[in-house]
Amino acid sequence: MTRGPGTERTNLKTAKKEIAEFSIFKTSQLIGKGLQEVSKFAVIIGVVRNDKVVTNIFDPTFTLKENDTLLVLGDPSNLLTLEKEAKAL
Repeated sequence: MTRGPGTERTNLKTAKKEIAEFSIFKTSQLIGKGLQEVSKFAVIIGVVRNDKVVTNIFDPTFTLKENDTLLVLGDPSNLLTLEKEAKAL
């Protein structure tokens, strides 16, 4: 599902939570942000970079880059807030 120029989100619903996949495009305001900032809105499940699962996402110096894929779990309203924060709508 394409939501705008900054990210793309795909959802999998589980009870009242959703697992969402955000593709980080060059216009996303999430670029350069640490996962601590993103975790205000959802639980971070993982990050895929260059077709590989990133293993150091808990490193405080880790930041999101263009073309990363962010996997998160959260309430639908929080995921929408995350999309707005990314300027994806």
